Amino acid sequence: MSKLKDEYLLELFQRGDLNKIKTMLQDHKLAELLEVKDKWGSNGLNWASGKGQTEVLRYFKDTYKIDFSDYAGKDGRNVLHWAARNGHLETCKWLVKEGGMDPLCVTKDGTNALHWAVWKSQKDICQWLLDDCKMDVNSVNQYGCGAMQWLARTGNIDLAKYLLSQGLDINMTNNIKRNALHKAAHFKNGEFCNFVLENTNQPLKLLEQVDSGGYLPIWFAETNSDKELVSFFNKTQEKLSTSPKTSRQTQSFSQTSILPFVYFFGILVLKRTLID
Repeated sequence: MSKLKDEYLLELFQRGDLNKIKTMLQDHKLAELLEVKDKWGSNGLNWASGKGQTEVLRYFKDTYKIDFSDYAGKDGRNVLHWAARNGHLETCKWLVKEGGMDPLCVTKDGTNALHWAVWKSQKDICQWLLDDCKMDVNSVNQYGCGAMQWLARTGNIDLAKYLLSQGLDINMTNNIKRNALHKAAHFKNGEFCNFVLENTNQPLKLLEQVDSGGYLPIWFAETNSDKELVSFFNKTQEKLSTSPKTSRQTQSFSQTSILPFVYFFGILVLKRTLID
């Protein structure tokens, strides 16, 4: 098919135009239609799911016995992930109950439906995944990022309150030792930083958490020229500690890397002194 027809076909799935899709199936094989993908590797089934077109999905399942898990995008995002991301609860329910999808399925990097739902603030999807599908609220992907990191990115305090009531660990740290303050400061979500510090039992620990690069949360606020957040971090730290730190660990990588040279130079000076 030409590029124009490819785009047209995907739009048919997106709109849920089942009659025209059936007409195209009279002229093309099923495999040919499902091989049509966008630049991210998503085919018509993913487009339909992302728009909540449950009847389109039902038709392909009933007529062709489709295994939806076989049709994921380049990153491994499948029909359930797209439906959860875009807030189509009824489509999600159908995919799990009748479509054969595992609610715990993940993308290539381990991101699951809950993470996608949190990222787009789909509270009803989150509730369904936790209550009906028994998903772990503290599940993480291969980078160690879970719902807390996604919340910090969006700054959705209402959803955060709900997930915390479901057992979400507010002190969660990912594989590079970044907590919610690092992420929220990076995305200029100052109110969310305040929310985290008001609800954690380890406020000073989170403020002084140094990531793998040697950076404190305040460094991200400084990088963004977020003076209000920088001031908030400093004032909060002063209340909690008598020895506030700078935005970077005292012995960061760049600093510790010169220590061997300092040590070597000191030995030379000592030897010279003894000789003299």
